[in-house]
Amino acid sequence: ISACLVGSEMCIRDRYQRRVRGDFKIWTFEEYTGADFYKVGLENFILGEASFDGGNYMLKHGYTSLINKMTPDLNIVYQCPVSSISYSGSKLIVESKDGRKFEGDSIVISVSLGVLKSKSLNFDPELPEWKIKAIDALGMGLMNKVILYFPTRFWGSVSRICYVSKTKGEFPWFDAWINKKNGTCALLGWLACDYAIELEKLPDEEIIQKALGILKKIYGESKVPTPTAAYVSKWGQNPFTLGSYSYFMPGSSLDDTVALSEDLDKKVFFCGEATCGEYIGTIHGALMSGEREASKILHLVSIKK
Repeated sequence: ISACLVGSEMCIRDRYQRRVRGDFKIWTFEEYTGADFYKVGLENFILGEASFDGGNYMLKHGYTSLINKMTPDLNIVYQCPVSSISYSGSKLIVESKDGRKFEGDSIVISVSLGVLKSKSLNFDPELPEWKIKAIDALGMGLMNKVILYFPTRFWGSVSRICYVSKTKGEFPWFDAWINKKNGTCALLGWLACDYAIELEKLPDEEIIQKALGILKKIYGESKVPTPTAAYVSKWGQNPFTLGSYSYFMPGSSLDDTVALSEDLDKKVFFCGEATCGEYIGTIHGALMSGEREASKILHLVSIKK
């Protein structure tokens, strides 16, 4: 009888471990796509998995430093959200929400797929049916972060803290950030998919407390100090993003990313990670797509000359 009991316990434990490993793999996948597992078209997800050699790199001062480096001589107009784009005449006319108008020969639309889906940007003439179909075919995922700065490195030397919750998507891991120069230490908690959508409805302080609650479950109430600072992202509510990055929904394909990238009348061009099928959902995909569209415009200019 004892042997049977031990065997049963081992079997239960083994099944539990397999379930935990399986759940964690699914959550890892969902964090990567920003979408729940059942919303993703797996066949084309694999096609969009192209990558480069080498690891990831985090810019010291964020992507702003990259933009500033690339655009030192450009006249960038800030605090000027665009409301409409007219491309029916010989000249393009771009109008901002405050009534300002800008004219040009070409325009590159670099807004997110989420913004295109929201139809908050008006086009005259309206976008053709094939373009709208491509926009509708792809999904816009949501990945948010909660960054907690602490006075001490209470988690020790580990670089990642993993957590398997009964609630899917509830902070599956925290990444450790350590500034060796000034001693600043922080934990970055990840949350995505439907869980992230629900949490965006809460005040920042409640979300912070949920993240702290997970850490206290892992390390104990007394070992987790009060954060010295905290930051919560809400990309789904940001009107200039309305999500984090795109993904392949069931039934979508690389053809949809190609259609999304196609220009209108050699005047209106489209870039962004959603237009770069092999690198969909990535920064390098966004960067490469911008270079692609700039090359198209330069080619047209050279022909006109």
